[in-house]
Amino acid sequence: MRHYLNLVFLFVLAISVSAQNPKSAADRVAAQNALFEEQYETGLRNFPERATSYGDYRYNDKLPALDDEYRLVVNDIVLTDFL
Repeated sequence: MRHYLNLVFLFVLAISVSAQNPKSAADRVAAQNALFEEQYETGLRNFPERATSYGDYRYNDKLPALDDEYRLVVNDIVLTDFL
């Protein structure tokens, strides 16, 4: 009985593998690269400072406002933490 179940399992496995339509390596690489590009663009969109540091100025309108109060806080942090 156990051998019979093993044979049935192997038969079902062989049918499912042969029924699949595998994509070519070029198609898989193109899909992977599209995913990486989407992730990269999302990172730039979510972190406009990084985009600007990379030389991509499309998201400069999303940069945080650097008013005088913010500059004083940052200056205080720099003076206390680094000096």
